[in-house]
Amino acid sequence: LATVLLKSIKVTSSTDGTTIAIGAEWSSAERVAEIANGFANAYKAAALELKTKPAQEYAERFASQVREHKAKVEEAQNKLTKFQRESGIITSDERIDVENQRLQELSSQLVQVQSALSESRSRSNVTVRGGDMAIPEVVANELIQTLTSELGRAEAKLGQVSSTYGANHPAYLQAKAEADGLRTRLDTEISRVKSSIRTANTVNLQREKELSAAVDAQKAKVLALRGKRDQVAILQQDLASAQKAYELVERRLTETTVAMSAGFSNISIITPAVV
Repeated sequence: LATVLLKSIKVTSSTDGTTIAIGAEWSSAERVAEIANGFANAYKAAALELKTKPAQEYAERFASQVREHKAKVEEAQNKLTKFQRESGIITSDERIDVENQRLQELSSQLVQVQSALSESRSRSNVTVRGGDMAIPEVVANELIQTLTSELGRAEAKLGQVSSTYGANHPAYLQAKAEADGLRTRLDTEISRVKSSIRTANTVNLQREKELSAAVDAQKAKVLALRGKRDQVAILQQDLASAQKAYELVERRLTETTVAMSAGFSNISIITPAVV
């Protein structure tokens, strides 16, 4: 039947090639019109399929890729959100700026304490080597100066009394007791000043240890935050890349869909066959 139908069809094209005329030879006019219109519709459908089928295949492929890239975007977003929630880093610089400032403050305090420690250690070493009057704090102490002067006078008086009276004479005993008392007060005050110097050095030493530990801990904290910040940046970059790829595939899908739609008006039947 197909061979018979094909032999009955006659197709001619216009001079400019923009239109074709389909004719048929059959025993009845109604059958001729039916055959001609059937071939025209078949030709239109075949031409449309040839044009739109590749686009349809591309559209299906792009639609699948859109779903895949959308899933990748969601996965990247979830990874970023989870890491930010667990690390406590929402923005990349705000928190690390605060911790950097804290590190600078601690480092500055450590430098100051180390300078004070160097000075107090030097003064403390002087107290160990002896030579009380070589210690600036002892020399500058007004009470020590006063007691030194009074002791000098008391010892001079004791010398005078001892040249006149014996060791058991009340005058000698009184002068000796006065000198001994002043010497004891002087030694006590010098010891207090030296102890104060050593205490200050001990305090500076302890403070230096505490600040050194605090600086080390803060450095570790800043380095950890920098590592987390870098990880956030990587995850943000992954998200941006996934989003870009998703948008590109989605745009190609839209373009392909539009191309498919445009094909429906490419071929039309101008004048159907009628009896």
